[in-house]
Amino acid sequence: MSVSTKRKHVTREHMVGELCLLKEDESVVRLVEGRGHNLHLVTNASGDEFLVSMPSKFRRSVWVKKGDFLIVKPISEGTKVKAEITKILDSEYIKFLKEQGVWPDEFCAKVSEENMFDGGNPNKRGEPEGASHSETSTDDSD
Repeated sequence: MSVSTKRKHVTREHMVGELCLLKEDESVVRLVEGRGHNLHLVTNASGDEFLVSMPSKFRRSVWVKKGDFLIVKPISEGTKVKAEITKILDSEYIKFLKEQGVWPDEFCAKVSEENMFDGGNPNKRGEPEGASHSETSTDDSD
């Protein structure tokens, strides 16, 4: 399988993935900061901070930023790195987990704060409402 084909399948799996409940060993964490070399500092619902690794299938096709919510699975072989990222949560997945009653209460206030800062607008890229990536300015009145 070529690199571009693999990237396409990983992106499709992430973007159109099925909404499912957490497995018994998985947990929801919030990304605090990136530490480099595909390691990220996260905090769990109880406030503990630890390092997680980004699996190689995500490394060049999916990006995370500070404040994102992730699903992680613990790994046993690490002393500093405690878990590995399995899913990156978007707003639809978070809403699904809240409806099912498995979303940690400690993260509820943080999600509502983020919505307050961006005006409740799901468009987090800072583009004006109604603008899309395909629209370009064709003003030739210079």
